Amino acid sequence: DKISRLYVAEPRFTITGSMADHRLRLRASEVGPLLLELGRQIRGIRATPELSAALTAAPDLPLPQGVDSAWIRECAADLLANAGAAVLLVGRRQPAAVQALGLAINSALGAIGTTLLVQPAFSSPAASIRDLTARLQAGAIKSLLILGGDPAYNAPADLDWTHLLASVPLSIHLAPLPNATSTKTTWFVPGTHYLEAWGDALATDGSYLSIQPTIQPLWAGESQLEFLCRLAGKTKPIGPALIKETFAARTNQSGLSLDSAWANFIREGFLPASNAGGAKAVNANTLAALAAKVTEAPEASTTSLDATFVPSPAVDDGRYLNNGWMQEWPDPMTKLTWENAILISKKTAEGLGLRNEIVKGILVADVVRATLAGQTVEAPVLIAPGHVDFAVSLPLGYGQEDLGPVAKGSGFNAYRLRRSDADYLAPGLKVEKTGRTHQLAITQEHQVME
Repeated sequence: DKISRLYVAEPRFTITGSMADHRLRLRASEVGPLLLELGRQIRGIRATPELSAALTAAPDLPLPQGVDSAWIRECAADLLANAGAAVLLVGRRQPAAVQALGLAINSALGAIGTTLLVQPAFSSPAASIRDLTARLQAGAIKSLLILGGDPAYNAPADLDWTHLLASVPLSIHLAPLPNATSTKTTWFVPGTHYLEAWGDALATDGSYLSIQPTIQPLWAGESQLEFLCRLAGKTKPIGPALIKETFAARTNQSGLSLDSAWANFIREGFLPASNAGGAKAVNANTLAALAAKVTEAPEASTTSLDATFVPSPAVDDGRYLNNGWMQEWPDPMTKLTWENAILISKKTAEGLGLRNEIVKGILVADVVRATLAGQTVEAPVLIAPGHVDFAVSLPLGYGQEDLGPVAKGSGFNAYRLRRSDADYLAPGLKVEKTGRTHQLAITQEHQVME
């Protein structure tokens, strides 16, 4: 059998990157220009209407500085040699224009319908948190119900939800654990963990999912469905009654046939979508309109760095920060535990005069002041092998004071630098030394043992 081959272009070293046959350090802002060149290489041999339309509409951007064109040429050759059995994956947080380029390339590779399923949207886009903020600031909302989440902690910094909640006459927060938002709302309602209550959901392919409790609620909390029933003036559902009612409506069954289908649904855990095959083609005109919006990567240097906001593999977006087991778990690449740090490449660190030193088996890191769009945080820097130059990675989820005793004092809050118009990638970060150092708990250093 033929051995598969993996090409990865990424800003920081990841588990996927560690498995790559060919890995390229690339700033997140340079993915668009890289895909343009990859698309041109593929179009020269295998042109399709979708790819040709996208490349014609897209701006003629140069290849990112420092990227070897041979890397892209060999990648294109490998993809074309395996057309129909190859796929290009674009990071989910890249903008729509870059996603469109990736889809056009996949179309040229014969991936759509074979190695890539394109699913339609099963729900209308919800209003954004910026829209909600504008209505709150205008005084148009008098009562606000927040189901889960923690916007006072992780909403974009420019929206200032910490103070915004105080302006709402009535606010209610339902969550399994009290957090920063709970301290700002009028009322806090203890909620259940999702494994303490019945629920349902829709998968991305349209499949209907069953969420089943494994235990009874430990502290008599309310599930989101139960709480919404109360607000609607309905009787509190008993067990899975509300889910079964929804299942009956979706399947249009009743009586004995409903009982049989319901039993199978509970056993299997999901109801397959009727159109799970996905689309076989894409709209060339739509791809072209989106690809026209691909932008050139901004200039970056030691005085103006790209900042990418990344979730923590241990505490996700911060919801698990009060769990000591999760904090103790080392980051799979940096091996950092119990806190986060600003990740930076060795070359960039040297240019800024920043150091990491091992002193008696403990990693001592310089502490810096990071400023972006007028917002500032102070944090240690961790020199991360494999990180792209002139960019930093900011792990989210740390720096919480209201989640619990385990979470308190752990790491810095990178959400303070994130804005609503740049929630993944933001150029123009400035870093300066504070003259202080900080000890980091690293379980394994990147150095030789002999």
